[in-house]
Amino acid sequence: MAILRCLMMGGIVLVLGACSPSLAERQNDPETLSRGELEPLSLDPLKMATQWEFELGHDLYSGLFAFDARAEVVPDLVKSWSVSDDGLTWRFELEESFWSDGTPVTADDYVYAFHRAFRDTGSSALSPVFPSLMNVGEVASGILEPEALGVEAESPSVLILRLSEPTPFVPSILAQPAFFPIPRHVVEQYGDGWLRSGIHQSSGAYRLVEWRHGDRIVLEKNPGYVHSQDVCMAHLIYRFTPEGQNPSHLALSGEVDLITHLPHVALEPLLERHPNTVRQSPSFNMLYVVLNTRMAPFDNRTVRQALSMALDRDAFMDVGGEAGDQPAYSLVPRDLENYDPPQLPAWTGQSLSYRRAQARELLEAAGYGRDNPLRFTFARPEANSELDDETDLLKQWQAIAPWIEVEDIRLPLTVFYEEIFQGRYHAQTIDWGAGGADPGNYLYMLYHADGEPDLSGWNNLEFQALADRAIQTQSVEQYMDLAAQSEAVVLREVPVIPVLRISNASFVRPEITGWVDNTFNFHPSRYLCVGERP
Repeated sequence: MAILRCLMMGGIVLVLGACSPSLAERQNDPETLSRGELEPLSLDPLKMATQWEFELGHDLYSGLFAFDARAEVVPDLVKSWSVSDDGLTWRFELEESFWSDGTPVTADDYVYAFHRAFRDTGSSALSPVFPSLMNVGEVASGILEPEALGVEAESPSVLILRLSEPTPFVPSILAQPAFFPIPRHVVEQYGDGWLRSGIHQSSGAYRLVEWRHGDRIVLEKNPGYVHSQDVCMAHLIYRFTPEGQNPSHLALSGEVDLITHLPHVALEPLLERHPNTVRQSPSFNMLYVVLNTRMAPFDNRTVRQALSMALDRDAFMDVGGEAGDQPAYSLVPRDLENYDPPQLPAWTGQSLSYRRAQARELLEAAGYGRDNPLRFTFARPEANSELDDETDLLKQWQAIAPWIEVEDIRLPLTVFYEEIFQGRYHAQTIDWGAGGADPGNYLYMLYHADGEPDLSGWNNLEFQALADRAIQTQSVEQYMDLAAQSEAVVLREVPVIPVLRISNASFVRPEITGWVDNTFNFHPSRYLCVGERP
């Protein structure tokens, strides 16, 4: 579902200590897989917002459903499930599974996780992700207590979900870490300390051994996981790095087996020396500029349209070659299965010079010019290797006219999301990693079940009504049609500027098996082996 995976993969560098085993040094330990990623902000599944955190989350935790090696939704801790004739009640019979301390995973752990999510986060991110869950809007807005949510334990092995409207994609929603069970017996005893090494308990394929901040997380196979016999590697090491540096030298030196999220700046040295280690594939991840419509100048649709028209998206064709990032003019990828997208704005067929001239005229008509410069703030992470030179958004906007003044604000990734959700900036970039099968995964970024505005502050009644109708239908065909109508409103009103469709690029050593290229570039460790699977 639509969960923020991260803005602009800046760069991944693994700073390894002298004690770090190289591939040569651990040839006698073929049961260890070493992955290179940025360090997570938290091991709490509620706070996992980036794609590399999601992969770690799926290693440590399991829920009713999960993503397999192809990033397709499959049953995990659920034995069977049924749906009532009206589509409003889902009944799940749980597999027998255990936390890593041997305590059974029960339906109460799921109920506790749902309640904790809203109790701890207030107007929770679960509201737009699962808007049809009974009473979710009232709970998110504080009218009702979390116990009023439509989730209950019929017995220790049976979980019931009650919906306010039929929802066709419930398994996909429940495959997100935010909906995974939480070890209540540990959280209530240790509070926030439940995430520490030696206390943390896992329901997933691996359990936590050590978290050495700034360096590594070490995991080992969890014998309590219901499918532990299918987990290949006994040990797993995540190595962490600061943002913004080229990781290619680490890949070439043999410090890691794979880097899932490889920035394009690292491609050239790897393609030159070891092309068989680079995996590139299309994705459904999109880069947007989200405009804060609560404040001038972006409370004016004309200004928003002008900035979208002026971007040279074709410049991204030169980043990463044919398999690199692709220009995007729509909120939803145009090639989703069973989705008939709305018509693009007429200006998309015009030349760049024409579009920029038109953009200048629109801004002048809105009252901006030499005597009244267009000024706004633009927030993005410090590490932003995807956008530079001719692909830099700031430079492209300033090319419209000399009286456009943009304050470029670079934020550490560790605080980027916290800052932008405060609504302090006029514009910010967002990399939206969403499931490709459902257009709602992209539209949800502009929708709130309780009617409150989103990150952009945009609260369009026409869009809201169409989205509400889409959520209420059980017909996939009607759902897709309503989603297309909703997107048409977005393209007309421009609260978000689509910039590009981000391609996948990864470093994977040839001896790694079980890796399957997929559009989400999502690769849970449980499916991966060094060498052939035993």
